[in-house]
Amino acid sequence: MIFKSKKYKTWSIASIIVGGIIFIPLLFVLEGFADGTNENIEHIQEYVLPDLIYTTLRLIIGVSIVSILLGLPAAYFIANFDFPLRKILERANVLPLSVPTYIMGFVYASIFSVTGSFTKLAMFFFTPKEIFAWDVNVLTEGWLIVFLGFALYPYVYSSCLLHFSSKNKSISEAAATLGVSPLRRFFTLILPLALPSILAGTVLIIMEVINDYGAVSYFNVKTFSAGIFQAKQMDFSGSLYLSALLFVVITMVFGSLFVFRNMKRVNDKKNHSNFTLKPLKGGTGALVSFLSFLPFFLGFIVPITELIHLSFFTPKSLVQDDLWSITLQSFELALIPALIIVVISLLLLYNKYLNRGPLSNFIANISTLGYAIPGAVIGVAILGFAFFMDEEGDFYSWGIQSLFLLSLAYIIRFMAVGYNTLESNFASLPDSLPDASRVLGKSSFITFFKVHFPILKYGIFTTFAVVTIDVLKDLPLTLILQRFNFETLATKAYKKAKVAESVIDAAPYALLLIALGVSVSLVLMRSKKTSDDVSKG
Repeated sequence: MIFKSKKYKTWSIASIIVGGIIFIPLLFVLEGFADGTNENIEHIQEYVLPDLIYTTLRLIIGVSIVSILLGLPAAYFIANFDFPLRKILERANVLPLSVPTYIMGFVYASIFSVTGSFTKLAMFFFTPKEIFAWDVNVLTEGWLIVFLGFALYPYVYSSCLLHFSSKNKSISEAAATLGVSPLRRFFTLILPLALPSILAGTVLIIMEVINDYGAVSYFNVKTFSAGIFQAKQMDFSGSLYLSALLFVVITMVFGSLFVFRNMKRVNDKKNHSNFTLKPLKGGTGALVSFLSFLPFFLGFIVPITELIHLSFFTPKSLVQDDLWSITLQSFELALIPALIIVVISLLLLYNKYLNRGPLSNFIANISTLGYAIPGAVIGVAILGFAFFMDEEGDFYSWGIQSLFLLSLAYIIRFMAVGYNTLESNFASLPDSLPDASRVLGKSSFITFFKVHFPILKYGIFTTFAVVTIDVLKDLPLTLILQRFNFETLATKAYKKAKVAESVIDAAPYALLLIALGVSVSLVLMRSKKTSDDVSKG
């Protein structure tokens, strides 16, 4: 039987239909393999593809290393020691995620430019001749790796902080009683046990690096996403071929990682109830505070300070005439996909809650696959879908002008964000509620609105806010599928910095995007604190 239980078959059927609507458009990217090879594809295979692969791999490895070096020590110190500013830094080190990678890139490029803040500060200590002799050029692949690390290290920090705070502390304490030195204990015991958490954070970093287009385009680094954009401008078949290739590789790699994670899953029980943080004072406490503060300083304080400084020089006419209208336009675009994502996430999770089994899990997995796929690939897949629906181009024209194709792409891309944010709320629902409701003669639909919805409403609001901000920050999808003369905060900030070469004009848009991201981060922190307090109580 397809359905494990006939009681809630309607929810399963609805989930299958919705999951198919979300997943099937992605398959149109495989058309890149169906047309065979032409002269353009042969040129890409021979001259372009090797460079795209090597550059993307270098960027992935470099950014991962920088992120681990920044995030891992901070997570370990904060989870195990009590030092000045610890409580503040515990939450502050998540905030760099609110700075999009393309904003991080062009802000640091502005800082180290000839007329940037670094040059102006250096003028107090060195002569202009000495400064220009340094010939500082940060628009290189190496510096881009560093700057992306500043933006993405919170992924490693968050996963490692959770690990260090909740697992294997009794093992570390036992090793300490046996006289094992702290340094040896860290490298031989603590670090190997943290490898799954490091890998989890690194996987998210890899996804972000592959997806990034704004920063690599600004720094003129040719990654896969940049190659897809460049090929699209010359010949759609080349862009479709690169997208199909990347889609297959990512699906295989992340599918293997998912299977490996399930095979290697271990039952680590929390054992930190009696664990107390070791106090650090004096020079040691100051050093640990500095090392934990440094990533936050580089990833948040520096770019925010620079953007605030630059915004004072932004023409007032730009802010008055352009900023608020584009902000309103951006929200109008983001709210509908965010609402649809929340509704579909509720459907998938409620079906999984009612019909526990492999089918509901499979539907949820394919529906949330889009977040692992780069935005450029999804954008090209949606274009392939539009051309398939109507070879005359009428559907494509309508889809672009009405923003239907862009909204569909947002739903595919950010479904996992809504689903994962809301999933933790469903975990708190009692398993006995559906059967108890059936005994009382109530349908599952009525039970959801009468019983479950009041419990989930705060989580639903949080999910809606998170998805809305993620849509607002998106750049690759919007650049591919936006209609003519339509801008969002993200595209405007990028084009002001990249095309107009004016980071000053981009500063207000970038600041507003970051402020929205910070507000959602604070809401999530408050939500997590509330749930932790409830679980402890």
